Amino acid sequence: MFERVISMKRIIIVLTVAMLPVLATSVMADVIAWDGIVSVDTVEAAPGDHFGVKVRLSNNNLAISGLEIPLKYSGPLLTLDSVSFAETLKPDDFGGLVYQEPGQSMVKITYVPNSFVNPLPTIMTPSGVIAELFFTLSSEATSQVLSIDSVNHDTLIYAGVHWWTRIQFSDNAGENTYLPIYIPGAIIVKAPTAVGEDDGNSTLPSEFGLAQNYPNPFNPSTTIEFSLPRGSQVRLEVFNVLGQRVATPTDRWYEAGVHKVTFDASEQPSGIYFYRLSYEGGSQTEKMVLLK
Repeated sequence: MFERVISMKRIIIVLTVAMLPVLATSVMADVIAWDGIVSVDTVEAAPGDHFGVKVRLSNNNLAISGLEIPLKYSGPLLTLDSVSFAETLKPDDFGGLVYQEPGQSMVKITYVPNSFVNPLPTIMTPSGVIAELFFTLSSEATSQVLSIDSVNHDTLIYAGVHWWTRIQFSDNAGENTYLPIYIPGAIIVKAPTAVGEDDGNSTLPSEFGLAQNYPNPFNPSTTIEFSLPRGSQVRLEVFNVLGQRVATPTDRWYEAGVHKVTFDASEQPSGIYFYRLSYEGGSQTEKMVLLK
């Protein structure tokens, strides 16, 4: 069921042989902003839990012949145990490769064809699960929000050329690199209540936190969760890509604890939106996608 994390020796072979046609687009081809969406789920977990987090593709209109998705997560509280391609959109004529840099809280997921024939095999599905990451949450974790974000840099050098490490896709012609919209994920840590306390809010978050909304993409409503280590006046605002405020889902005093607010976008058009949480002493912003 699980794909094991491959060794440095194997990844060097993969990079120089199998992945080269995919990565070559990073240097030789046009880079195109694309409306396809790569998203990571937001899940709840308790300290000590073993759980899965799915990486998804949606809004796809490409004939995909290769992809790579490098992600970073919150270590040392999260330990990546394995990556599964079971029940995903990966067809039998593609290989799913996983590489994790030793000592780093980063993982790269790659799809490449099993054989380089002409024409290359492709993935045409409009949406589906790319992979599922299985983590163990440290038993020492406290109530907080841990992020799973993207990696974007060019530190890999092969044959004297910088090769980008970023979320990217290749079409079957190998002539373009497509950069999708990325929606980060999160682990909402739910620490248990201390012995002898029966108040659901008695275990307080250690810091202010704004979680990724869920579901995401959404239509027409979504839930936005935030955590407060102490009571505060809270204002939650939603903005479109032009920076115009389109909604204020809440603006009031909240006690310390974890809170949820529902945002209804029935009257808004499809697109990318940003939501900002302002509290006493600071603010945080996240991105979300409305698909109708």
